[in-house]
Amino acid sequence: MAQPLVVTVGPLAAADADGAAQSQVAAGAQHLVLNGDLAANTFDADGVCLSQAAALGDLTLNGARVSSVSGAPVAYLPSLSRVYITSTGDDSGVTFTVYGTLFSPSGPVSVVEVVTGSNSSVASTTKQYQTVTRIAASGASAGTVTVGYYDGLATMDMQRRIIITSSGDDTGITFTLTGTDGTGAVITEVLTGANAGAATSALSYKTLTSVLTSGAAAGTVTVGTNGMADSFWVRFDDFAGNSQVAIQCTPDGATGTVQQTLEDPNRVTNTVAPNTFQWTPAEITWLDHPDANLVGFSTPVQGNYGYAPLFARVTLTSGSGSITTTFRQAYMG
Repeated sequence: MAQPLVVTVGPLAAADADGAAQSQVAAGAQHLVLNGDLAANTFDADGVCLSQAAALGDLTLNGARVSSVSGAPVAYLPSLSRVYITSTGDDSGVTFTVYGTLFSPSGPVSVVEVVTGSNSSVASTTKQYQTVTRIAASGASAGTVTVGYYDGLATMDMQRRIIITSSGDDTGITFTLTGTDGTGAVITEVLTGANAGAATSALSYKTLTSVLTSGAAAGTVTVGTNGMADSFWVRFDDFAGNSQVAIQCTPDGATGTVQQTLEDPNRVTNTVAPNTFQWTPAEITWLDHPDANLVGFSTPVQGNYGYAPLFARVTLTSGSGSITTTFRQAYMG
């Protein structure tokens, strides 16, 4: 008999719909600023430019990160960061061209990007900068603007699902999430926006390092967590002489479901190009266990697989408690 495999999911901290990113409007394809309670406090809204009214031409670089020791003012960012422009009025008809550099072994590399202003919100570069040397506005701003930077991430209590809540109809745009799972592995997925509701990630994230929109949002968006989380994936033995698997789930103040898949994100296929993978982790199809007792359970339950799937996991669907699950695969050597 093979050794039992035990996974635990939960307990979860309370859901926080804007814990990763507070309400903001994406003016176009841009990275949302991760400025919620779960985010590292490294968002500096005016480190490059203090509050000022923009006119046609260059903004004044006068933030705390700016130095004029060598002549023209330059903002030296503490690390490789995206630049964020915050508008108090509707600057959706104004563009800001951000000039700067990043460092390479062969010397500084020029970086230039045009950013469409936001409507009383925050707009960002998609490129990253280590210095900002100039910001040129295409016209007058409706109100005041500040320019800063962000290089942090949002950290969850444990790996769990992410939600993006839209106040408008964002079904025509996507949000690319990038972060890490509970093992530290980098994970990413593309999530279609919701229509005046919340879109839920397919993967569970321990950290969230980036949320990139494919276009302008219809209204405000927030990024945070709901009450769902997935356990680590359990990989069964392909070479076991007998494939049955015994399962016991012990919930403590939580409701959950056992799921399985025969798809493998590590499978390389040559049908498209060499060394490409047939599925990404976010594309894996998970199916609920065929035994109804293992779906939506909130009390201890036992069940089994008459065959060993490739992977299994346990999804905590509600409750702030935890679920401990033991999988024991039969083996006849």
